[in-house]
Amino acid sequence: MEESSTSIIPGLTDDVAALCLSRIPRSNFRVLSQVCRRWKTFLRSEHFAAVRKLTGTMEEFMCVFMKSIRGRKVYWEVFDSSGNNLGQIPPFPGPLKRGFCVAVIGGEKILFIGGYTGMKYWDFSRIPPIASGDINEFSLSTKRNPPLASADVYEFNPATNSWRKLADMNIPRYDFSLAEVDGLL
Repeated sequence: MEESSTSIIPGLTDDVAALCLSRIPRSNFRVLSQVCRRWKTFLRSEHFAAVRKLTGTMEEFMCVFMKSIRGRKVYWEVFDSSGNNLGQIPPFPGPLKRGFCVAVIGGEKILFIGGYTGMKYWDFSRIPPIASGDINEFSLSTKRNPPLASADVYEFNPATNSWRKLADMNIPRYDFSLAEVDGLL
């Protein structure tokens, strides 16, 4: 039998190799993905996630929204059930939003829905006319834009460690609640 140069583990069928790799804890995936490009691709595939699910080796993990000490960087850290840091998930696509909603669907995918952005701006409409000549009447004020609600829906797939843009909501929302029931929101 001639071995394919693209086999996951030389000398084993891909099915057997997948079973072997499926038993390795998620905390070692970062190191495993550095073995070769083929392993990196395989470890992030839907097929590998399905094999882990079938063999009962899926592990629980927790994503925690973190903010740097100076508040300039926000990111998601991933921890396993023992509290070991597994690294960060890739940055959220698009601008940073606040007031978004998070839902876990079927224990496999994480949805990030809605949210808002807002920026400060100078409100020149509140400057009174200077026709009276009284400089004390001149004032410049700032106010916040009302929040700009988002209709964005993004899915993060931990199995592939990747983001995917889903269809937008019909109505943009922020600071709202939702629930997952039988795989539906």
